[in-house]
Amino acid sequence: FIFIPFMYLISRLSLAFPATAVENKNISFKHVWELSKNNGWQLALLVGLIPWVLDLSLSFINTQSLIVNIATTILWLLVGLFEIGLLSMSYAYLKGYVLPDSAREA
Repeated sequence: FIFIPFMYLISRLSLAFPATAVENKNISFKHVWELSKNNGWQLALLVGLIPWVLDLSLSFINTQSLIVNIATTILWLLVGLFEIGLLSMSYAYLKGYVLPDSAREA
């Protein structure tokens, strides 16, 4: 249960990474905190749930095998890439660069 508030905090502050990459090199945590206002739990689910479930699932697997270690590493790399994409799209959505499907049709 200690992990949940940490996941919430990190997911909101992690918006600083795509903000720094595409816009402002001097972005502040205060700015991304305000940007993610009213969307903190959604971000926490998007950014934190998949790695948490994967970590929980892999904790039951014996990692003494080299093949299992390699497969686990590849799986974590794929999840990392997917999470970077989710975080970037979340930032774009919160900044208004990406409109929801319902707004495009109107």
